[in-house]
Amino acid sequence: MSPAIPMPEPCRSAVKTRMTLLPVTKQGTHQIRIVQIDYNNMPAPYQVGYHVVFLLVFSFSRMVLSDDVHASIKNRLGNGENLSIHCQSKDDDLGQQDIADGSEFGWDFSVNAWGTTLFYCDMEWENARRSHFDAYSFSRDHTRCETQCSWLISKEGMYGMNGQTGFWEFMYDWPN
Repeated sequence: MSPAIPMPEPCRSAVKTRMTLLPVTKQGTHQIRIVQIDYNNMPAPYQVGYHVVFLLVFSFSRMVLSDDVHASIKNRLGNGENLSIHCQSKDDDLGQQDIADGSEFGWDFSVNAWGTTLFYCDMEWENARRSHFDAYSFSRDHTRCETQCSWLISKEGMYGMNGQTGFWEFMYDWPN
């Protein structure tokens, strides 16, 4: 077996990198020389190239996707009625919150790089049925409310703030 040939000094990474030439074997009438390269210890120029590509992709995804979003739910039921709400995502449970009439509850989060971020809530108040809604769904909200997703709960239904127009939009009617 041929000895390992060390890489030239300038290309050597912190971990020893080497290329091994295996002996020539005869297979039929062809001579084959097998070269075994240790890809786990690639020379520094290739390592830098892969890191640069990764950083560019990661940076681009962070530019496309908003870093931080603030979501809030405002209780405008009137007559002093409290709103009981429980919001969560796949990873974060925000717990049960009681929001007094005229008050609001909010939280901050980061959108994931895959564009699948989802926060959903269950809510109820006196003499009302329990309701479920998505407080933030990337597919619906990444342009409607890029960094600020506000919801207003009233007796008539639910309103969402459109960050592009600056107006409250009627989104959901309560079931009878």
